[in-house]
Amino acid sequence: MQTFFLCVGLLIGLMICPFATSAAPPATLEKIRSWSHDGYTRVVLDLDRPAPYEVTLLDSDISISLTNTRPSARLLKTPPAVSDGVIEKVELYQHDHQRLAVILTPRRHNPYKVFTLENPDRVVIDILTVPETAAPEPGKKVEKRVGKKTKKKKEPEPAPVEPASAIRTIVIDPGHGGHDPGAIGASGLTEKEVVLDVSHRLKTLLRQRLKKRVILTRETDIFISLGQRAALANRRGADLFISVHVNAADNSDLRGVETYLFGRPTDAAAGALAARENAEDDKTMRDFDKVILDDMQREFRLNAALTLAHFTQASFAERIVPKYHTTSLGVKQAPFYVLAKTKMPAILAEIAFVSHKAEEARLARPSYRQEIAEALFAGVAAYMESPEAGGGP
Repeated sequence: MQTFFLCVGLLIGLMICPFATSAAPPATLEKIRSWSHDGYTRVVLDLDRPAPYEVTLLDSDISISLTNTRPSARLLKTPPAVSDGVIEKVELYQHDHQRLAVILTPRRHNPYKVFTLENPDRVVIDILTVPETAAPEPGKKVEKRVGKKTKKKKEPEPAPVEPASAIRTIVIDPGHGGHDPGAIGASGLTEKEVVLDVSHRLKTLLRQRLKKRVILTRETDIFISLGQRAALANRRGADLFISVHVNAADNSDLRGVETYLFGRPTDAAAGALAARENAEDDKTMRDFDKVILDDMQREFRLNAALTLAHFTQASFAERIVPKYHTTSLGVKQAPFYVLAKTKMPAILAEIAFVSHKAEEARLARPSYRQEIAEALFAGVAAYMESPEAGGGP
């Protein structure tokens, strides 16, 4: 694989003028990341908010023109170094006060796919390494997106080659245990009891259907510290880490399912939840500020965890939400200590609110616990068919 550097060129006048006022505040392109997988290279444009964009093919160059967007000072000052044999260079051009273009130059005419992800907002470009069989005409706009509305492509792009899954070992982490019951419902149902049962059911599904090695951080009703849970997963060489929890709220009307990955709190509620979960360990997040969020290994894990979280939440939304008229609370970020210390993609699933009368009643039923386990399994199975599951760091 040849080594190349990321070239950032700015076509800006002698004076940097302020961006024109618009109805919506301008988005900021925070950074550009890239890494290689078996069969394709992925480039990620990290934004602080959604931005309309157009994709144009100019000869072999792929141009992503972002409307009402400006580059961050960090991106201008320190462009990341990239090693890859698929892309020759990546350039950044400020066309005018409101249009920012990212130009990707592959080393040959490669098929590609462009899509967006949320929480955080990103534009993702996958460039395949296989030969291109039907290249669009140079200069032809092949895609245009404004917000979340997408115009259909006249010619479908080839789907990315999905490498065989590299997932071999999965650690499931039933929250709480022993002297720590976790959340407790009005009837006395404890979080520690529910999540242990759901985790055993998920373990069986993963072993029987996917033939994976599955390890529980606790097999019985015992207390294990957060640090010990993460250390076990790291020591056993886990490829995925799934922590299972049950939520609770002062508002007894609040219900639903949500999936978390490690990061700065998405909102105040996410921060409060992380504080409650972290409180079971006296170490908690005293060294949170020492956790490096920007190293390449963690960036890869967070990207993979985000994909796993979205597949998991989508499975809940499809299998649990409509059947039981509950709420999909989405994918969120929070500084969970147990997720911060893992060395593999890790998520934390809050499967229901034990403080909600109807949800507590369902959580007491073995049949409902099985449905939750099935939903978690479907999320993992879908993730294992994705590119992120095939090319680890």
